[in-house]
Amino acid sequence: MAENDTRWSIPSMQIARHTDLFLSKAWLKGAPAFLPSLASDLVSDFWRGEGRPLDAFSYGTTRWLTADPVAERLVMHGFAIGAEYALVEALPTNVRSRYEALDLSFRSDSPTVDECSLFTEALAWLDRQPDLLETMALLVRSVHFLVSPGVGYDVSHSDPEVPFSIFVSLPTSENNAGLRLAESVLHEAMHLQLTLIEHAVPLIQDAEAKGFSPWQQKYRPVRGLMHGLYVFRVIDEWLSAVAGSERDFGQGRYVAKRRSEIAEEIAMVSDLGSSSALTEQGGHFVRWLVGDQGLGNASSINQI
Repeated sequence: MAENDTRWSIPSMQIARHTDLFLSKAWLKGAPAFLPSLASDLVSDFWRGEGRPLDAFSYGTTRWLTADPVAERLVMHGFAIGAEYALVEALPTNVRSRYEALDLSFRSDSPTVDECSLFTEALAWLDRQPDLLETMALLVRSVHFLVSPGVGYDVSHSDPEVPFSIFVSLPTSENNAGLRLAESVLHEAMHLQLTLIEHAVPLIQDAEAKGFSPWQQKYRPVRGLMHGLYVFRVIDEWLSAVAGSERDFGQGRYVAKRRSEIAEEIAMVSDLGSSSALTEQGGHFVRWLVGDQGLGNASSINQI
């Protein structure tokens, strides 16, 4: 699907309104990075856009990719996320091949009772930060369970061309499984939210510019660095809320370790806001995300 596909178009009046709304939120010091209430406006306007083959109630990954509102949804389970309901979908072969080409492996069976309990636990962890679960409920409408390559490895994915679907593995019976799954779900949901923001507010003006990614340990487009910064800033704030709630010693050590790792990674992109690859709005957004959190000033952005 091309970026100018009518399924993604947002009328210019809505773009102007979103630019003002987005920037007014991003200028607020101390505002949560997941920008509470912004998802509600973005999602509502998304579904009001012209040419949508589906609506919020008929949405499914297969239906979106095939532009067929009555295509069969292979529903294996479902979860209440706040006041909304997300379906656990299997994908038919013709759609699954899109992701298998990326070396993603899919579960073919329905989730077990223990796996359902784990997903519910992950949602409970996300609910430790006020208003976060309400945002997640709007962004996650379809869930796909992946196969992990082994113990200790979490796999997750989202597709910028598929607006409300996430793909995650289930680390059932592993250490800190609920926290790890919660992070995966949050990670992919925030990629989806930033993609919606990008369709309403211009953040990148040079899609070819690259910088070194501390997450992938190689040079990546600046857009990818911005996404990484956004996603992990949100995750760090959520982990901060988790750290202030009751937990056992092992969970506390895990949270502290993840926050330390994220701080080091964000420090490596701390000068991203000065990149000429960003629009004025994009530069402001990135500088707001980095903030003055004392995360370091390592140089990482190189135009190549």
